Amino acid sequence: MINTEGLVLKLLMHSKESEQALLAFSRIKEKHFSESFKPVFTAIKDFYHEFNTLPSSNDISIYRGRSARVQVVLKSIQNLDITNLDLDVAVEALLDNHSQEVALDLITDFVDNVSLLSRNEMLDTLARLPIYFEQEIESPEKVLTAHELTAFKPKEDILKDAVLLGLSNTWDSKITCQIEDLILLGGRRGSGKSIVCSNIVANQMEQGNVGVYFTIEMTGQETFQRILSIVTGVNYGNIKAGEFSVEEQKAIAEWLASQYEESEDILDEFLKSDDPDPYLFEKQLKSTCTPIKDSKLVVIDDRELSLASIDVQLSKLKAKYGDRFKVAVIDYVNQVVWDGHESEMYDWKIQTIIAKQLKNLARKYGILIVSPYQIDSTVEARLSKGILDACDTAQLLEPDKETSTITFIPSKVRSSSDEVTSTVAIAWNCLKIHPKEVNIDDLRPEEESKENTFPSGAGELV
Repeated sequence: MINTEGLVLKLLMHSKESEQALLAFSRIKEKHFSESFKPVFTAIKDFYHEFNTLPSSNDISIYRGRSARVQVVLKSIQNLDITNLDLDVAVEALLDNHSQEVALDLITDFVDNVSLLSRNEMLDTLARLPIYFEQEIESPEKVLTAHELTAFKPKEDILKDAVLLGLSNTWDSKITCQIEDLILLGGRRGSGKSIVCSNIVANQMEQGNVGVYFTIEMTGQETFQRILSIVTGVNYGNIKAGEFSVEEQKAIAEWLASQYEESEDILDEFLKSDDPDPYLFEKQLKSTCTPIKDSKLVVIDDRELSLASIDVQLSKLKAKYGDRFKVAVIDYVNQVVWDGHESEMYDWKIQTIIAKQLKNLARKYGILIVSPYQIDSTVEARLSKGILDACDTAQLLEPDKETSTITFIPSKVRSSSDEVTSTVAIAWNCLKIHPKEVNIDDLRPEEESKENTFPSGAGELV
């Protein structure tokens, strides 16, 4: 059996090509070695950090002269023949061996526990295996030189990576969110964070993209009702109460019909009926028509949403929708679970890690991720200010029901001005945000317009 670990260590300590040796050294880690050989690699790493150069075997022998384990390993690899062996090839073999061991461990662990898992638990576990495998063996590092980077990027390429959220024309033009960004929306309880998120998803649908909404606290049905109100203009309170005017029934029916193939006849019959039955109409749609292939709305309802679950779902959605999948809303960052740390989810360190991982997922799948977070009475991020470290843009929300407006106040903007405060109108009756900038001082009437009052039965903003 070939002693791959020993060969890599000896080649590393005897390489005459310092640049090649350093590159190989940067690719390998302690986890790639068994307990027998790990002490020598650790010694090499410590030596490098202390003296800023890779050691020879004689250097390590002196450096760890009192370590019997290191001396034993050095002696065992002394007689290994490294003639005509390439360090890069040996490192590849080492990484392959580690990958095989990781795969076997994951599969063995699943097999050992399969009899204890329910059907849904088995599906969830199997879905997570590729993620755990990738996390264990992949390195996110990319080394780029000047000739691989672009100085003059065509305007069409810049626009291709830009994502228009449709919340504020000022925001879209001056801040310009990009693919791979993480945007956090801060607000107190009841400040309209989820309403803003629903508008983002609705705007993606309007642009021909798929709108993806991960909901934790609200049910999938509640989330759908909000988005339905926005895209149809129907009073949200009426949707929630199940009480519609004739015109509202028609508006919802037309939108529902657009989600099914060959639904024209059923819609036409409904619109012409003297006594239309919306419940029968929807039942007929679902029983006789085929959902459109390019669905524009996906809601993931998961009360125990974890980073691994998000990763799995994003992978599926990106594979299915490709470039039409540009934005994912995760409502909200403070409630996401880091696998294995469920009991610590409100610890500030965990919250910071979760925000960082959301940013990593945005880069991994080439999408923009939006997630609300709670702020406290001092307008700081509740539980952990560190969650803002990873984001590209953080905006604070200030709704004003008297003037039917909502103001976006930059808390952090990584790549442009953080002084772009924007106030836009919102129709509380249907929760629709209108992106044109307004002057809030011009919108303070003596008596609030009945049309824009917050609808009865809609409940507290979230």
